[in-house]
Amino acid sequence: MAEQNIASMTPEQKEQYWIALVAEFKEKALSLGKIIPADLSEDPSPTTQNRHSAPPTPSHGSGQSTYEKVTQDIPIQKFAYGTPGADWCDWSRRFEIAVQAATNANGRDRLEELCLIWISLKLSDEALPVYSQCPSRDTSWPALKRELEKAFEDTQVKRSWVRSLDAFKKPSDMSLQVYKAKVMGMVSRYSSATLSDVTSHAAELYNRFVGGLEGDWREYIEESIPFGKETIDNAYNQALKYEEKLRKKKTNSSDLTGAAMTNSEKNALECIRHDLQELKLMIQADKEDREQRKAQGKSPWE
Repeated sequence: MAEQNIASMTPEQKEQYWIALVAEFKEKALSLGKIIPADLSEDPSPTTQNRHSAPPTPSHGSGQSTYEKVTQDIPIQKFAYGTPGADWCDWSRRFEIAVQAATNANGRDRLEELCLIWISLKLSDEALPVYSQCPSRDTSWPALKRELEKAFEDTQVKRSWVRSLDAFKKPSDMSLQVYKAKVMGMVSRYSSATLSDVTSHAAELYNRFVGGLEGDWREYIEESIPFGKETIDNAYNQALKYEEKLRKKKTNSSDLTGAAMTNSEKNALECIRHDLQELKLMIQADKEDREQRKAQGKSPWE
């Protein structure tokens, strides 16, 4: 519509014109498989107080009318490449679920297209240079997933997996629940030959879970589980018990060292530490003096 015609419209005619224009734009955008900008999800007419978006065009791919939602973000944390426990396979599955929930993508093809659009915004700064080198970053989500899985893989763990049961050690800041899930995922990936044998697979899960823990944790678990009951679930339950035992021990120790001592007792203890430090320095000086006398051919005891 020509500019002069718009200028000559009444406020009501302008409102109807903008609503029709937005509806036409949305229909074309959906037919082309494009995302509708968030700022066009409402009626842009400045003359109405209660602005409503024009009805979007429904898709009929599955036999039911579904509407793709406009979103400004995908509800998932960025993939933390390079941090302990970062698992691309697990994260990418959750990313797909988050994209589907946020956009209501209609069909697998549309979901994969949206994943390609959003993925660069959900990678950490450390991961972006890796992503930028992937040949499929603009063409195929399944291919891009495979390329990033290979690029993000912890090569150190992969190299030592066959040679050592403790190839993947539990990071100190990782919960036992997450650690268990990581072990199960790594066994499926690196020990896939055991998947066809239930007994071998169960033994591999147990050994990898226990092997990645500190020595005192391993001893507690192995002493607590009877022979023939070595499963990852039993090991996980015993690890939880040992974790609670350590927590209580730390709490009790803190109470004893803190509340049991008065200020005068703490001052006295500090004086003793100071005297011990001085005594240590005197002994060291005497030792050096005797070694110097000995080097000069003199008796060290003169």
